[in-house]
Amino acid sequence: MATGSITKKSCCKCNKGGATFTCDGCRQSFCLKHTFDHRQELSQQMDNIGQQHDVLKRDIDEQSINKKLLAQIDRWEKESIEKIRSSADAARTDLKQLTEESKSQLSGLMSKLSNELHSNRESDDYTEDDLNRWVNQLKELREELEKPSEIKIVEDKPSSFCLIKPKKRNEVENNAIDLLSQNVACSAEKFSEVMGPIVLSKDGCSAICTSNFNVSGNRNPCSSACGRLQYSCGIHNLRFRINTSRDSIVFFGILNSSQPIVDDSSALYSAYGYRSNGRPIAAGCCSRIFRKMETQPNDEVLLILDCSSRKISYIHERTQLRHEMEVEKEVCPLPWKLMVTLWHPKDNIEILNF
Repeated sequence: MATGSITKKSCCKCNKGGATFTCDGCRQSFCLKHTFDHRQELSQQMDNIGQQHDVLKRDIDEQSINKKLLAQIDRWEKESIEKIRSSADAARTDLKQLTEESKSQLSGLMSKLSNELHSNRESDDYTEDDLNRWVNQLKELREELEKPSEIKIVEDKPSSFCLIKPKKRNEVENNAIDLLSQNVACSAEKFSEVMGPIVLSKDGCSAICTSNFNVSGNRNPCSSACGRLQYSCGIHNLRFRINTSRDSIVFFGILNSSQPIVDDSSALYSAYGYRSNGRPIAAGCCSRIFRKMETQPNDEVLLILDCSSRKISYIHERTQLRHEMEVEKEVCPLPWKLMVTLWHPKDNIEILNF
C-alpha cells in the first residue's frame, strides 16, 4: 500500500522541524522555544507603544496657549485702546469747539441786546413797543438756549478699527483665495494725497500719471499717491485694476501712516509692496527676484493687509499666483496707509470698490 508523506513546517528562526506554532499575526511558524521569544518581542513592542501613548497624553494635557499668539492679542488690545483713547480725545476737542461756536453765537446776540437795553435805560428812551420787542427777544434767546442740542455723536465711518478672532490657518488661507471670486474690496478706500503729476478721478479711486516732468520742468521719473485710511488691526482687502504700457511699471503697497510721501515713495525706508513687473519691495529695497506675477494691461490684483500678523499678500487674479511677505514692525510700524507709485505718462491704477 502506498503511503503519503506529511510535510512538517519548520521554525522560521532555527529551521528545526517538529512541533511548531503559527502566529496569526505575522503568519510565521516558530518552535516552542522561539514561540516564547516571539511573544516576548510582541510584549516589548506593546510596552513601547504604551510609553509613547503616556508621553503624548502628558504633552497634550500640558499644552498651553501659544505665547506668540497671546502676545499678538495683547498688542492688538494695547493698540486698540490707544486708538480709542486718541479718538475719544479728538471727539472731546471737536465737541468743545462746536459747543463754543454755539455759545459764541448766543453770547453775541445777548451782548447786542444788553447794550441796547443799557443804552435805552440810561437815556430813558423806550416805549411799550420796545419793551414787547425786548421781551420777545429774551424769550427767543431762552428757547434757543434750552432747545435740544443740534450736536449729535455719530460713528465716523469708515473706521480702520476692527475686532479680531482666532481662526485655524486653513480657514484664513481659504478665505483669502475666495476673496477673488467674491469681489471683496475695501469700499471706503480712496486716494487723498498726491506728489508729482498725478490726476485723481472717479471720486478719488483712480490715479493717472500725466507727465514725467515736474512743475519746474526738471525730469521727474515717478509720482506717488496715498490713500486716506489708516490700517492698524485686522485684515483689509484692496483690489486694483492696473493699466500700463508694456514697458512701464507701477508700485502698490504700504507706508507707515506718519511717513510723508515723496515723488518715489516706493524707495522710502518704510515702503513694502509689489511692482507690477513681479518684483517685491521691502523696506524700500527692490528684490532682484521676479515672482512671475507680471501684470498685463487691465489686469486685476488683490493686496491683502494683515495687520494682526504684520503681513501683506499679493494675489494675481489672472494667474492665481500668490506671494506673501512679513512687514518688520521696527521698519514700518502700524498704522499703515496705502501708497502707489507711477512711472510713466498714462500709467493708471484704480481702486475697485464693490
